Order: sequence, then C-alpha cells, then structure tokens
Amino acid sequence: MRRLLLAVVAGGLLMTAACSADEPDGAAAPAANATSAAPSTAPASAAPDFSADTEKVCAGVMKVIETDMDGFGAAIGKMIANKEAKATAEAKKAQAQAKTELETVAKKIRSSSAKAQDPELVAAGKEAADNIAATAKDAKFYNDIKSVESINGTLQEEMVSWVEPLAPICG
Repeated sequence: MRRLLLAVVAGGLLMTAACSADEPDGAAAPAANATSAAPSTAPASAAPDFSADTEKVCAGVMKVIETDMDGFGAAIGKMIANKEAKATAEAKKAQAQAKTELETVAKKIRSSSAKAQDPELVAAGKEAADNIAATAKDAKFYNDIKSVESINGTLQEEMVSWVEPLAPICG
C-alpha cells in the first residue's frame, strides 16, 4: 500500500494526514463482461519510463513538506496560544506568519513538481500547491482554529486536500 503522510506540529500537537492510492474508494469494480470485444493485436506503444525522475521529484516535494511545514506548525501554535491568552494583536501576527509559511510551501512544491518529466506529477504538484495556497488565504480556516482542541478537525481536513493529489504518484 502506497501512502503519503503529512505531519504538522502545532502547539505541541502532532497532526497527521495520510492519503493512499491503494485503498478502495468504496466503489465496486465493474464486472467482467464475457461479450466484450477482444483486445487489439496491434502492439501498444511503450509509455515513457519516468520512474527515476518521479522518485527524485517526489523526494524533493516530501523534503519540502517535512521541513518547511515546521514553520507553519510553529506559527499556528503561537496563534492558538495568543488566541487563548486573548492577545489579539499577537494572534494576528502569528496568523500572518502561518499564511506566509504556507504560501512558501506552496511555491516550493509548485516549483519542485514543475520540473518533473511526468506530466501527471506536474499537474498533481500544481493541484497540491494550489490547495495549500488556497488554505493560506482562507480566513475561515484560521478563524476556526481557536484552541488546541479545535485544530484536530480543521487542520486534518485541509491536510488531506494538500497531499491527496500527490498520493497516487508519490505515495
């Protein structure tokens, strides 16, 4: 089973999201049809082998996720602490820092994946980066995080959308 895991530490709380390309989605597989047409005898052209490049690009993307998300986690932790302490100005500063950290991660993922030979990886990296950038700009996301307890569902949902596009390729 191939998995892509994202972990963020926020205020001492480790949040993880995982996506798997190999887990069933609940849809039944179509039944084999005995009357279906016979496969063509014409040789299929071999698809290009992007595996070595894909492994390299995915490793780079994972490195960005593993290292650059630390700044986001720290900023979210500060934001929560300041919200709980009713230090509104400091909470807003920490929120701005979290936004900047996420935007940086999105840019790095977009840049790293854009260099891939596999067009599917380029598209998946762009989608993941777009999802992260959208979260960075989403005021509701930050408003919904008021305490360590409230971060669980809010951040978990977002993290899944961040890694889901890359899971089938980099998982």
